[in-house]
Amino acid sequence: MRRFERYVMRGPSCWIWTGSFYANGYGRISIRGRDVLVHRFAYAEFVGAIPVGSQIDHVCRNRACVNPKHLRLATNKQNNEHQAVRADNRHGFRGVGFNPRTGKYRTRVQHNGREYRAGEHETPELAAEAVRQLRLRLFTHNEYDRKGG
Repeated sequence: MRRFERYVMRGPSCWIWTGSFYANGYGRISIRGRDVLVHRFAYAEFVGAIPVGSQIDHVCRNRACVNPKHLRLATNKQNNEHQAVRADNRHGFRGVGFNPRTGKYRTRVQHNGREYRAGEHETPELAAEAVRQLRLRLFTHNEYDRKGG
């Protein structure tokens, strides 16, 4: 536990892991010679056991955060529903893309292996609100949209 604490920078909200990371941006720590995801280690140490098949969701959406108050149990479906805007999204809104053929902004949400759309809109902001409303209807584990993200 002391080794864990040595690599944690406790901020007013997030506790940032400053140790080593996997290429996907998640922190790692070696326990008894085996690398484990540091946010899973933090959850198990501070909150409790992680049931088999459960994932740990970062409520703060910061992969480097190990604050147990920002970590919660989730299914794969719930964790996917809580994803952030992709880094390659040039409009800055999750689920919004541009249709060069029509000159409008289109919407797209993936849920349970199906694709849902909320039409095309004149501005990215209008499309973002339409897709947010669609996610609110479809998703059960998405506080980001409920708060007005």
